[in-house]
Parts: sequence; structure tokens; C-alpha cells
Amino acid sequence: MLEYPHLFSPYKLGSITLKNRIAATAHGTAKVLDGIVMDEDIAYWEKVARGGAGLIITGGTVVHPTSTLRRRMLNEAFLEESIPGFRKRAEVIHSHGAKVIGQIVHLGREMIGGESDYPLMAPSSIKSPRSQYRPTELTHEDITEIVNAFSLSASNLNKAGYDGVEIHAAHGYLVAQFLSPSTNHRSDKYGGSLEGRLRFLLEIIEAIRKTTEPDFLLGIRLSADEEIIDGLHLSDSIELAAMLGDLKNVDYLNITVGVRGAYVKDLTTPQGTAVEAARAIRDAANIPILVSQRIKNPVMAEQILANGSADLVGSARAFIADPEWPNKAKSGRSAEIVPCIGCNQECRSFDPYLFCTVNPMTGREFELGTDIQPSNNIKRIGVVGGGPAGLEAARVAALRGHSVVLYEKESYLGGQVRLASREPNRSELLEIINYLEAEVRRLGVTIHLGQCANVSDLIGFDSIVIATGAMPEPPEVFGNTSAKVISVYEALKVDDFSEIDGDSAIVVDDGLGFWPSLSVAERLETNGFNVTYVTHSNGIGNSIPHESIQPLLKRLGNVGVNFMILHRITGSDNRFFKVCNILNGKETVLKADLLVMETGRRQENTLAQELSGTGISMYCVGDCISPRRINNAILEAHRIGRVI
Repeated sequence: MLEYPHLFSPYKLGSITLKNRIAATAHGTAKVLDGIVMDEDIAYWEKVARGGAGLIITGGTVVHPTSTLRRRMLNEAFLEESIPGFRKRAEVIHSHGAKVIGQIVHLGREMIGGESDYPLMAPSSIKSPRSQYRPTELTHEDITEIVNAFSLSASNLNKAGYDGVEIHAAHGYLVAQFLSPSTNHRSDKYGGSLEGRLRFLLEIIEAIRKTTEPDFLLGIRLSADEEIIDGLHLSDSIELAAMLGDLKNVDYLNITVGVRGAYVKDLTTPQGTAVEAARAIRDAANIPILVSQRIKNPVMAEQILANGSADLVGSARAFIADPEWPNKAKSGRSAEIVPCIGCNQECRSFDPYLFCTVNPMTGREFELGTDIQPSNNIKRIGVVGGGPAGLEAARVAALRGHSVVLYEKESYLGGQVRLASREPNRSELLEIINYLEAEVRRLGVTIHLGQCANVSDLIGFDSIVIATGAMPEPPEVFGNTSAKVISVYEALKVDDFSEIDGDSAIVVDDGLGFWPSLSVAERLETNGFNVTYVTHSNGIGNSIPHESIQPLLKRLGNVGVNFMILHRITGSDNRFFKVCNILNGKETVLKADLLVMETGRRQENTLAQELSGTGISMYCVGDCISPRRINNAILEAHRIGRVI
């Protein structure tokens, strides 16, 4: 008996039959040259198809020159020259038993990933809060041209062997801009009532049906709730879905929530955020429903199908983290699935391509391949440090057949990731540590906890991997103070702040604006402190992925954190601190019973220095080289594990 019977049951969608009910939902790789897919992009999608998805929806595909970027890193489906690349991609996906649909979009007034040589355009000349420029209002002639561009793009994908297209009518892009009362203030036939706002989409559907084969699938991605006050809400979307279902020429709806900048939900958002909306729409509309967004494991996916919330279940980031998760789930290896931790760092930065924080092979298919090869020279490997770098190095080395021993000075594994995960809104980070620990134990790595390895412990190994991490710099205050002064990292370790004498706190950021100082500010405020956040930066959270900024600022605002940007602490007297404006020198005095400082971290490389010159083969990875992010630590360790 299958562990997930609903998930792995076949499903007839329109004219095709899917081998299971799992969809890899639309995302792009940016591995595109002048609008045409590259072989590196095709290698990525082949890996996803081989991993077991029944349906793959390729994304990042625009329909008209006015929706292109200067970098031209989006697929341009309107180009005839794109057809051979699309055909090769479709053939590769089909070769693994999956079906493929291409999501097509016009961005309208939105800008993603860079400038365009064309003016922004929209149903009404209303500036996006995410753009510098006010768009031009589309004329009827413009609308006709774009409708025909959708039709041409769908026809090209049809010629390339795709099984269908998905019209992107969600997330505040052009079709959604027509649907939403927030962005469509037109008084002609394309505005006003819901029927008028729907007209643009209906014309696109009709045009596509005229230029593609009868069995060519057509789906619609729809934001059930735009999560903005004057936007589309669930009641509107239920009515829209019913209208689309009555047409009998739309094969499915892909239900999501949110708009540009806030629809890729991070780890602070509950999982399955669109499921309830999908259930409501499925109950009201006679049309198959695909639901996605923060569905990251087969248990949840099975439950969604079993309780009738949707007909198909999709995810994007779960496949970015582990394209093999369907095959692993089907074969009883769910514990081996690499978990998406919802941090939105690598997969949303496109610097310059799609990458993944927890899976270094994503986006590096040509460099690293898809499989880790066994070593021809089995060695005894010592790994010092049980954070993400040490664990990944141990995992890959053990996969290659080496005998691996790991030393960790603490009584637990995880390093600073475990520390960061102590915040309630960041607890999901710990999933990557739990996965890595389970894997190294499954692979037979010997683990010594509570043991600070020294040179004499390591003499007998063929190779050593040093992953000793970094240590926070001690906080330093100018002047005398009776307030308690601790580092951000010490604050993250505190279980009970009631021992602090007083209820006012200052949190000082180092100017980078990353998670630790902001997490501490949020935690202190929720523990009854009046918090002032001080940074010499000109913004808040400048290093945090943009989809995380909005919910973070909302939470910090709700609990009452006060902010002072472009300021730094210059002195102290008892429990009073001088805070200076770095632009004009004006000083403000703040009272604080607790001062928490983000002081930065320095490499902990003492052991590496001691081993240097001993002749032992040694590799350093992660923060002990330079304190950085989880993705840097895992990537470096993965590369070393492959060659050691």
C-alpha cells in the first residue's frame, strides 16, 4: 500500500492523464540568453521531471516585447526562435513521464529583476508601490495587440510540443491588474463591474483557443485574495471562478494568494496558506483546482487531496530544495527529502540565476551534475564542527563511501542555525539541521558531541575538514553604564528576560540589517520591553529578502518597536545613552535598562592555524573562513565533500 494513495493516484486533466497529482508550479531559472532557453535551463527541468512530478509548469515566460527586461533573462514565448528550445525542454520532460504546461505572463506595471527599455503599462495609470514609474494606460489597440501576443505565445508553445499553457492572472501582473478593482479604474468595457474587468482575460482565452489544438490544455493562475484592502478578495474570486467554470473552455484553476512582493510566503507564514481559499473555490466552481503556496511535504499534500480541498497539489520551492521529493515519498524515503526552509534567500535573488540555500546542486547542474559519485580512494575523514558546513561535508563524504568522524564541542548539532531557530518566527530553520543530522546518522557517520577536537585527536585521519564557525565580537560601550549590555547572539540564547531589571531596551544593528538584531527586537517587545532599534543604515532590514520585509515590518509595527535609522550610539552615562544622527550630529538621549548590540562575528580558526604545517590534508569551510550565510557554508562544504 502506498503511504500517500491520493498523491500518487493518476488524474485526468482535460485531454491528458497525469501519472500523479503532484505539480511543480511555475518558476524560472534565469538561464536564458536573449529570451531563449539555454541548455543549463533544460538540465534543471530534466532534473525536476526525473524526480517524479506528474505535471511541470515552466515559468518566467513573457508574451510581448513590452514585458521584457534589458537583461532578457525571461523566456520570450512570442519569438519564433524560441520554439526549438521549448521543444527540447518539452521532450526532456516528457521522456520522464511528466506533462508540461508553460505559464505565460505580461508584467504590466510591475518590474521584476531589472529595468525595461519599454514604458510600463496597465489598465489604468496607477503607479505600483513596487515601481518608480507611473504606467501608461492601455488603449483598445494596445489591448488587442497584447491579446494577440498571448495567443501567439501559446501557439508557439503548442508547436513546441507543450501540453498546454497557464495564463498568469495572479500576483498583480497585467491580467490581475485588469481583474482587480485596486488597479482597474477604467470606465469602458474593460472596467467597472466584475464582468467588465474579466473581459481582457476572456478575450485572451478565446484567442488562444482559436490558435491552438483542441486538446491543448488551458489553465488560469488566480490570486484568491490579493491581501490588499481594495483588491480582489475571496468572494470576488469565487464569483470569477464560477464564471470561468461556466465557460467550459478552461481546464483548471491554480489558486494562490497575494501580490507581487508578498506572494512568495516566507517561513513566518503558516504552511498551506492558500488551501482554505482553494477549498471554497472548489466547492463553488465546476472546475478542477490546483493549489500551491507553502506546501512543502507529502504529508500535507496528501491531506489536502484526501479532504477534498483540491484536485492537484503544487509547489515550487519544495522542488527547488529537492526535485526528487516525489520519488522519495513514493518509495518510502520521505525522511530523506531535503526540506525547504522558506528563507527566500537564494531562490529569490536570481544572482544571477536560480539557486537554493539548502541544496547547492540547484542551478549548478552543469558544474556539479545531479548525482554524487562514489570515491575510488576510500579515506578516513575527520570533520570538526557540527553546524551546517560540517554536517554537509560529512554527509557528502559519507555518500561517497568515506569513513567519517565528526566532532562538535557543544552537546548538540546545528551551530548558529540552531541559535537563529530559537525565535518563534524562525523555528523552521532548524529543519535543515534535523535533515542533515538524520542523514549523517543514516550514512554511518560517527558523531562525538561535547568534544572539542585538538590536533592530537586528528593525527590519524587522511583528511580533515575544519568547520569551526565564527564567534561574536564582544559588545563595547563608550562611557560608564549600569545597564545590562549583551550581544545579539547572547540575547538569542536567553530563555527568560524577566531577570532583567527594567523594561526598556535598545537594540543596535551593525548596519547590515539582517535577521539577528531584528529577531531580538521583536522578541524583546513581545516579552514586555519598550524597544528602540538603532542603526546607522538608511533603512531597516536591508539584507533581508524582499518578500520577508513586509511581514517583518508589520509584525514589528504591531508590537510597537521604535526605529532610529542613520543613528549610532556615541556614549553612555548610567542607563542613559547618547544617540547621534550621523548626518547632522544632533544628539538624542535614550534611557535603556538593556542594551543589545549586533557586533558582527569573527572567524574561529584557531584549530586550522594549529594544523597548518603539520602535513595533514586540511580543508576549511564556512564561517571559519569568513562569516557569511547558510548557503555559503553548505555550498563550500558540498564542493569539498565531492573532491576530498
